[in-house]
Amino acid sequence: MRSNLKVVAIILTLLAGLAAGCAGFPGLPGAQSHLVLQGQVISVTGQPARDRLVVAFLQGREVGRTTTRCTGELCTFRLALPWPAEAGEPPAPADLGEVPEGESRPYQIQAGPALHTYIVQVLAGDKDELPAEFLSQRLGMLPDGQVVAIEEGGSRAQGPQWTPSLPLEGPVLVLLLLSCWAGFLALLAGAAFVFLAVRWLGSPPS
Repeated sequence: MRSNLKVVAIILTLLAGLAAGCAGFPGLPGAQSHLVLQGQVISVTGQPARDRLVVAFLQGREVGRTTTRCTGELCTFRLALPWPAEAGEPPAPADLGEVPEGESRPYQIQAGPALHTYIVQVLAGDKDELPAEFLSQRLGMLPDGQVVAIEEGGSRAQGPQWTPSLPLEGPVLVLLLLSCWAGFLALLAGAAFVFLAVRWLGSPPS
């Protein structure tokens, strides 16, 4: 009887460890929450605003970026920004409406005790035509609205630390879920092996 109780305890411990590991994956319970900002981008040329870089700033520092996605003439963006755990559940996705390229839109929200003002900037021109450092480095926004490439901690634009995160949709989430389930099955197999081994060792010789 004691051996069976030990096996049950082992299985429950393994499952608890699996739940703790999966909780860190995006989209699963306990994962980091995100604030979603979305909208449409209008090109200055009248053509669809394909491959425009859209960047979100908080206190002058980049906290997220994405590129536009177009369906016919309609080009949209969707930013998933880290949301502080102490602020509780994030709000529903916020629609910023139409944002002409080269311009920005502010978005203000209460996040726990702090009032956050995000600035969403659509950089003018095709993403591939931007300076190389804009694509490889974190960006900052100066008080006059100028966007500059910065090294981590090396800009005049002060603000919170940047914590890049994986998108919460598409193949990335599917792969993470598959990985989680693979780990679950492996742990079940290990628990079954332990159970059979304990029973075999504890059985009297014939």
